[in-house]
Amino acid sequence: MHTIHHTRAVILKSLASREADKIYWLFTEDFGLVVAVATGVRKSGAKLMSQLIDYSFVDVDLVKGREVWRVVSATPQYVPLEGHTTHPLARAYVRILATLERFVIDEGAHPELFAQMYDAAEMLRQSDARAADPKQYDTLMIWRILASLGYVSTDLLEQHLHTLPLREALVYLDETKTKKLIMEVNATIKETHL
Repeated sequence: MHTIHHTRAVILKSLASREADKIYWLFTEDFGLVVAVATGVRKSGAKLMSQLIDYSFVDVDLVKGREVWRVVSATPQYVPLEGHTTHPLARAYVRILATLERFVIDEGAHPELFAQMYDAAEMLRQSDARAADPKQYDTLMIWRILASLGYVSTDLLEQHLHTLPLREALVYLDETKTKKLIMEVNATIKETHL
């Protein structure tokens, strides 16, 4: 009998597979990046279909097989894009999740990074926060992903940008600091070829 693992996750993307299955890229709180199959999820009336929404946070039960993880059940926790998918901050959020999927290479817990991703999603829920500059939001979160994964170092001058709550860090971030972070991000992407 297989062990059922319960964890929180954000759904980074999904892809149709076989006749009625779907493959999900999940960034989980306890296991890091997990690619899991949900069997029969595309069948009419499938319970999991409405539970597994791209870019949302879920409580998920997973079973690890010999070759693949399987989604056993899921409960939606938070759907950040619900109701405002065209807002510039929402588009930035999708780019942030794509960057996360690109740079998290394998399984392994990153609880601090998971908390930061939840913080980024929370910005979309708060109407006053949606007035934030999408460029700064996008830049800071992508830089935080790279810093958390060890792709960029955080010197003493930048350490607070990594550790402050997102809203506070965005207040501190000016045009000069944003340009510096963009240069670091671009250099890292170029050097890693990812």
